Amino acid sequence: MPLEAAAGGLTLSQEALRYSLADCARFRTFAGAADQAAALARIHHDALPPPGSSADTYTLAEWATYRPFAVIERDRRAGYRRKQAAEYGEVESGKLFIHLEQAIAAGDLNDPAQIVRKFDNHVGVIIDELYAKSALGASGGVSYLQINDIRYVGPFRSSEEDAPGQGEYVFGLLEILWGQEG
Repeated sequence: MPLEAAAGGLTLSQEALRYSLADCARFRTFAGAADQAAALARIHHDALPPPGSSADTYTLAEWATYRPFAVIERDRRAGYRRKQAAEYGEVESGKLFIHLEQAIAAGDLNDPAQIVRKFDNHVGVIIDELYAKSALGASGGVSYLQINDIRYVGPFRSSEEDAPGQGEYVFGLLEILWGQEG
């Protein structure tokens, strides 16, 4: 079932970040996506779709189908602010997270330094491109999110306990501060 359309600052900010990310060339490379539509299919709001099987957990095959992916979610404690600012009128700001995850290539499984370097290269260029999109504002009918600060935590590797059911993967988290404080 398709996700309900975004409406209001809470979800419109997530949608703007989703389009900002989908229009990053490096995210498209990371996601194996040829175009914006294919990249958007790899970016999810708040969680992956529910497991297709009748179980409560994803199968190894489902994980393989989803990866690589991004999940965008709002910080539940300090994720959105709207206020009146004398100079600007109403202004919005907030904090969003992007969880990035990809399977580890079979040839890299025994090379931790290579795993980190490859993932960090993707993330570093994605950060650069997100800032570049942010400076564009609205472009070509798309409103890119105004980004003020990006913090990165990661990468982290899947645990040995998770590998049999979820596969070997690496993930990281981008913390995005956006909007105007006024």
